[in-house]
Amino acid sequence: MNKMINDQVRKLKKRLEKLKSERSAVEEDWLEVEKYCYPAAQQYGQPRSEFINQQDRFDLNDSIGVLSANLLSRSMHASITPPNYPWIDFILTVNGKNIIDSKIPLGDSKRKYLSEITSVVREEYEISNYNKEASKFFKNVVVYGVGTLFQESIFDRRRNLPSLSFTSISPWEIFPIENDQGSHDSAFRIFKMTAQQINQKWPEASKNPEAKNLINALEKEPDRLFEIIHFVEPEKEYGYNYCSKYILCDDDYFLKNDGKGFNSFPYHFLFWERVRNKVYANSPALEALPDVKELCAMRALQKESYEKCINGVWATEQGNFINGEMDLSSRAVNEVRDINGIRSLSDNARYD
Repeated sequence: MNKMINDQVRKLKKRLEKLKSERSAVEEDWLEVEKYCYPAAQQYGQPRSEFINQQDRFDLNDSIGVLSANLLSRSMHASITPPNYPWIDFILTVNGKNIIDSKIPLGDSKRKYLSEITSVVREEYEISNYNKEASKFFKNVVVYGVGTLFQESIFDRRRNLPSLSFTSISPWEIFPIENDQGSHDSAFRIFKMTAQQINQKWPEASKNPEAKNLINALEKEPDRLFEIIHFVEPEKEYGYNYCSKYILCDDDYFLKNDGKGFNSFPYHFLFWERVRNKVYANSPALEALPDVKELCAMRALQKESYEKCINGVWATEQGNFINGEMDLSSRAVNEVRDINGIRSLSDNARYD
């Protein structure tokens, strides 16, 4: 049994590695557009942060890309799923047609039922973290061309009640898989959790000797991060439409592989503009990137012009400065061998 499970884990990890290699060209575009339109994403725990020169974010000479991405993503959120307006509704259909449109009378009991169901669902969405996660979801659509929202039912320990939970997934974590009809019904996700969080979500794992690295971390380093793979695919063998498998990478251990999954696909994808035969999509930020980069370059040149106006242009004899070069910073003291060996070069150029 253990050998069969290990073989399944290896196959899934090998498949994920293939998806990673196929996406390398797309990730190069993401890195560049992220720098100019979503620099905060480069600072917080992305899987490839070790490959990024953190100084790059300070080269952003103009914030037009960031502000434009924020404006468009907030506009999308406000128009598609507005937080302050009821956007969820239920209708009854006959042969695919709305009963109201087909002029079929709808009894009071059915109207009341629809009204009550609508109120319950709206309330659940308002209580949940949907609006918080939706803002990040639409931001990802604008910047990367794809937004992913993970939906699941959890037991809310604060409310002591079952609740809906939403998580906006970074495109760096998720790998959608298309079926023969061009829609997405399978996905890999790779993310990190601490040993303590894993124990809270899957307490049975800490009792299994196969998860030896996890058990050791719980005793010595409960905040140690572990890499986890989540795989979802269509599977009706166990009575669910989709099976769900969680793999603890350090131990090649199935955190959850009991056949229990989801009745509907838990990952909701929204693409901006998809290209034929491409898994990932174009984005408005990527389309505007040449203009944003040009504007940043112009602002950098403008700053250099301001510096020339303030500091001026100087001519000096070689070796005249005792410290090697002139220091133009505020309150600087420059020691020179000959004060007459320094002169200002004035010109008629304008730097405004």
